[in-house]
Amino acid sequence: MQQIRPDLWITKPYFPEPKHFPDLKFHGYLLTRPKGNLLFHTSEYEADHDVIAQLGGVARQYLAHGHEAEPGIAKIRQRFGCKLLAHRAAEADVLVHATLDQSFEGGETIDDGVEVIATPGHTASNVTFKVKSETGETYLFVGDTIFPRRGEWHGAVFPDEGGDTATLQESLAKLANHNADLILFGVTIPDEPVQKLTASAWRAALDEASRSLH
Repeated sequence: MQQIRPDLWITKPYFPEPKHFPDLKFHGYLLTRPKGNLLFHTSEYEADHDVIAQLGGVARQYLAHGHEAEPGIAKIRQRFGCKLLAHRAAEADVLVHATLDQSFEGGETIDDGVEVIATPGHTASNVTFKVKSETGETYLFVGDTIFPRRGEWHGAVFPDEGGDTATLQESLAKLANHNADLILFGVTIPDEPVQKLTASAWRAALDEASRSLH
């Protein structure tokens, strides 16, 4: 794991499909907090879990969509006894490995200060998480709703999992109203997963991702 802010760590990248997409990487993020650490997305490596243990474990793990329901969620639950949260549409994916403790639709603010923004379109279960750090910065965890791919911005749609092009374009337009000090991506191919973008640069990235869907 690598520390990127006083309260924020990024996990070792995970390569879920090396044969088909050798440069595609999944990323997880640990936000440390006095009342209990939060893990966004997931981590598949025991070495990361050891570091997480040293940092105080995990109180809650947030999945941004069903594709993050990898075997690591069961290992993290077993080791740290954390609660697992995801969109209700991701429950079938989660049940392959673990059980869901709390579901949401989007539009909620969880009691630990995590704002859940519904951003479907990639799949039916996609959400974005917005969190105000105790350092004063705002973090936006966008999952796979938008991702950098070799210097360009993209979106992707999985129709067999409830994805829809028009819906994803609406979600990308919605995210233009959510600025943040740091944008944190759940997947990259293979670009930097943590980016600091101005409001205008963020809108331009979202527009480019929307155009990539045509």
